[in-house]
Amino acid sequence: MAKFKDAHLQKLYDGMLAAAADKNSELYHEGQPRRGAGHRAAFWDGFSGKYTLNGATRSANVVPGTFSSACFQAGQAWARKLAAESKPASNRGGAGRNQGRKPGAPDGLRRKARGVRFSDTEWEDAKLVGIDVVRAFVAQRAAELRALPGEVLLHLQASPEPLEAYQVAKALGGRLTPMEAGRVLAGLEQDGFVASDDETGTANDLYRRFRAAPGR
Repeated sequence: MAKFKDAHLQKLYDGMLAAAADKNSELYHEGQPRRGAGHRAAFWDGFSGKYTLNGATRSANVVPGTFSSACFQAGQAWARKLAAESKPASNRGGAGRNQGRKPGAPDGLRRKARGVRFSDTEWEDAKLVGIDVVRAFVAQRAAELRALPGEVLLHLQASPEPLEAYQVAKALGGRLTPMEAGRVLAGLEQDGFVASDDETGTANDLYRRFRAAPGR
């Protein structure tokens, strides 16, 4: 044990030895290699968000009322700053998923059944002459769909391999959607005109593969 003539040096010497042995002192924790180095460890504990200044989750690197507590709070503030700067800009729609509400149709346009659009003027003109545009479209579309099973069957008969609804819809030039093609194929299967030729065992008409029934 060293002895100093200067009382201040002796007090500092004794105090450092006492702090080094005191588990509640800041000096003690600065010397723990697994905890980092003093104030820096306190800063990163605050940054991590895993610890608090007091309570059951108190950081072992922080001694209340000392510089380490200020370093801990500085780490918390730094984490908040980085989080605020990295927050993505508000989404205004477009392609992609999880983008919330998409922007509406342009002014002057109204979206009707199956993507048909009418200007405000066309809509008012149709109402003026007593035409229900939506009903007229539905009737026309239903007539088209009733005529399509024959074309679907001819296409399956000409195809060397089984086809699924997506392939049928594409082959018909987009005149019906894959979902409509699936319903048409299921109806033809029920009537015995086509047969399922799918090895996956799926019951989804969109993904089942169909071929023309023999003798049809």
